[in-house]
Amino acid sequence: MPKFFVSPDAIRDGRVVLPPEEAAHISRVLRLRRGDEITVCDGACNDYRCVIAELSPERVLCEIQSCARCGSEPSLFVTLYMGLPKSDKLEFVIQKAVELGVSRVTPVEMARCVAREKGGERKLQRRRQLALAAAKQSGRGIVPEVTESISLPEAADRMERDELSILLYERAGRNAELPELCGVRSLSFLVGPEGGVAPEEAELLGAKGVHVVGLGERILRCETAPITFLSILMYLSGNF
Repeated sequence: MPKFFVSPDAIRDGRVVLPPEEAAHISRVLRLRRGDEITVCDGACNDYRCVIAELSPERVLCEIQSCARCGSEPSLFVTLYMGLPKSDKLEFVIQKAVELGVSRVTPVEMARCVAREKGGERKLQRRRQLALAAAKQSGRGIVPEVTESISLPEAADRMERDELSILLYERAGRNAELPELCGVRSLSFLVGPEGGVAPEEAELLGAKGVHVVGLGERILRCETAPITFLSILMYLSGNF
C-alpha cells in the first residue's frame, strides 16, 4: 500500500488532506482513484489507513479508517556523522541508511575529504527529498533528518554529549569491539570519507570519549562502512 507523509495539522475530524505535490503524484503517476486505500503517516510514528474520498491533481482528501503505531520504526535512535564523500556516494549512503533505520544524517568536513561542500540550500533540499523518498519506500514512521554539513570539531562536541558515540576506524582492525548496547536508546557513529580518518582526528574523537571500533581486517569503502555497521546495530538491538 502506498505511503505518504503529512504534517500533524493536516489530520483533523477523521480526515486528512495531502499536500499538492503528493496529489499530483497520486493522480498522475500512481493513477490511484477514489476508493483506493493508502497509508498516511504524521511523521511521529502514527500510521493512518485511509480511503481516497476526493481526488484531483491539486488536492487529495482521504477518510481515515484506522490508526496504529508504525511497527517498522526502530527503537534505537541512530545519528550517522558521515565524512563528506563525493556527492553521488553521499546520496547513496543517505538512501540506504534511511532504509536501514538511521534517524539523522550529518555530513562532516574532514581533513582527508576529496570533495568539498558546494550547492548550499539546493543540495540540502535534494538530500532531504532522497530521505523522504526512502522513508516512504521502506515504511518508516518518521522522515529521518538530514542536516547541513559541519566541521569535525563540531561533530566531536556533539558526539561527546551523546549517550554512546563510536568512531569506525580502519586502523582498529579486530582489536576494538562494539560497546554493550543493552539499555542504550540512542547512539551516534562517525565514518570517514574516501581518504579515511586522519590520526589527529581519531585522537580528537578519542579525547572526547568516542569509542573506536573496527569492522575487521578488510578495509571497506566509505559508502560500504555505514551500511554494514547500521545492519549490525539493527540486528544486535533487535530492530531487524
